[in-house]
Amino acid sequence: MSKLYKKYLELKNENPEKYYLFHSGIFYIFLAEDSAYLSKKLGLKQTKFTDEVNKCGFPQNSKAKYVKLLNEIGIDYKIIEKEDAQVTVDHSVLKKLKEIKKINFDEIKPIAALTILYELQEVLK
Repeated sequence: MSKLYKKYLELKNENPEKYYLFHSGIFYIFLAEDSAYLSKKLGLKQTKFTDEVNKCGFPQNSKAKYVKLLNEIGIDYKIIEKEDAQVTVDHSVLKKLKEIKKINFDEIKPIAALTILYELQEVLK
């Protein structure tokens, strides 16, 4: 499952009535059920996001046009900019990464490096 789709599902779980518009690359896109509904309302073509999920969208330079349309037809939506769509990182992962950052890699022994990688792998499971 893509990170973007996972974020979409999290947001829909919090507020299923709202439509979520994601900034992805040089486009703004709606996913899944939002795409199915808004492609008809806005005259946008649906395409595949994944094998199971559709998307529709528009180039980022058309944002003002589509925001105006969404407002005119009374759609309750939220724009998720690239930085907002980042997956939150578990605190234990951050702690382990901070430990790794402090390591002097010129002096570390191979067994210690493998131990660190193993511990990080365990945290990520």
